[in-house]
Amino acid sequence: MGTKVQSAGAIALIAALLSTAGCNQGVSDASKAADECRARADLLANDLQNANVKILELQEQIVRLSETDQAFLDKAIAAETERAWGKVVAILDQLLGKWPNSSLAPTARKKIAAANEELAAVQLDEAERLISVGSDSAKQVLEGIVRDYPKTKVASKAKASLGSLSSQIAKAKKKREAEEREQYRRLARAGSVLEVTAFGWSKEYSYAIVEGAVKNISSQSLRNVEAVAIFEDKSGGFITSDSALIEYNPILAGQSSPFRVGARWNPAMATCRIEFKQLMGGELPVFHSWR
Repeated sequence: MGTKVQSAGAIALIAALLSTAGCNQGVSDASKAADECRARADLLANDLQNANVKILELQEQIVRLSETDQAFLDKAIAAETERAWGKVVAILDQLLGKWPNSSLAPTARKKIAAANEELAAVQLDEAERLISVGSDSAKQVLEGIVRDYPKTKVASKAKASLGSLSSQIAKAKKKREAEEREQYRRLARAGSVLEVTAFGWSKEYSYAIVEGAVKNISSQSLRNVEAVAIFEDKSGGFITSDSALIEYNPILAGQSSPFRVGARWNPAMATCRIEFKQLMGGELPVFHSWR
């Protein structure tokens, strides 16, 4: 009985050993297969990299074949239709750099000259705009034209303009200031009901006499309008004031009336200003056109 049990155990041990050997053989085969797959993947990756290099080389070759002088000229012509003058110059400069002896070189140079004229003209327009508003920045723009586009006709105009620039700017500033004053006058007049068209004051015996004329620029008659004369010293300090009704009462719309106000003379009187109000009422907005 004992001998049979021992034989059975030996048989089981041998079976286990054979099974383990089979598993190890399977693992070894799988490892080899994985190594082969990795090797094939590396070969494919290398082939793909080589293919990409070839594609890039072909693309570069296509670009080189397409970069002809005519192709550059065509690009420049397309830019001309868009009035992209800076782009025109840049493209044609490349054409001349690559093919200086090209049969298209004379055409390229003519187009560059024409584009530079356009670019300079744009700058000249800007300079003239700056001059018109009295800006000193116009000088920098004109000098830039002479420096950057010396061979253009516009450069000659820029030089001529630089010669009289100071007087042009001074004239433009004076014009602008006059326009601003006129605009202020229009706005001030639009918000007023009376317009002082004449004003003056002087000493008569022991009185300061203020005289002038005022016009009703409102759309209705005004009653009991008083002229108020205010006297001040050299420092703007108040001395005295006096008032009197204007001559016409009422003063009709569009009508002008004289006024006269007298006040006791004071040697410290240096300036006088005139205001208007309605008797027992508030101050009336006034526009002084006599100034």
